[in-house]
Amino acid sequence: MGLLKIIYNFMHRTIEKEWLELGDDVASLARDVLSSQEFEEAEKLTNDIIFKGERKSQAIKNLQGRIGVRPKRPIYYINGLLPNLPGSTRDIMRYLGDYIDRLVKWIAKENHRGSIYASLGSNLRSLKGVIPLDFQKQLVRYDKNIYVPAKHDFDNHGRKHRFTPREVVFTIMVTVEFGEKLKAIFPSVRQYVER
Repeated sequence: MGLLKIIYNFMHRTIEKEWLELGDDVASLARDVLSSQEFEEAEKLTNDIIFKGERKSQAIKNLQGRIGVRPKRPIYYINGLLPNLPGSTRDIMRYLGDYIDRLVKWIAKENHRGSIYASLGSNLRSLKGVIPLDFQKQLVRYDKNIYVPAKHDFDNHGRKHRFTPREVVFTIMVTVEFGEKLKAIFPSVRQYVER
């Protein structure tokens, strides 16, 4: 066994096992949304984040580059919290959901002459027929299984933290995909994000 493999195995024994957990809800959504290449990339980024030093630094920069910088809020907050991984997982998940919530609210405002609802779920229901059905179902799963628990579920379900670093990485990848898809379907969303 090579030296790097020995170090790798040692590091993985000393980390918290729950950091590598990927709950069924996040895993299922990621498998439906991400390509096999993106899924593998998320796995690699997760492993790199667990190591301290340059590998973690590069993985964080990679994720920040994927997320971008606009709209400033909540993206600014996400980018600021990413270096705290494996901590701050709930806040990162909440801000990722806030990003999708803002994009959907923009679409709802445009399609309902300014009438929007407080929650992502309500806005998604009001946009039935506006957002393609399969995509809308994925967004509803995202809201139910990621965003709502990040805001309201304070039971950690036997873990130290409600969300693991691995779940954060996969959710970032899914969120970026959703954001790009919303921008492609609704050009005004791209203008909103880039202003």
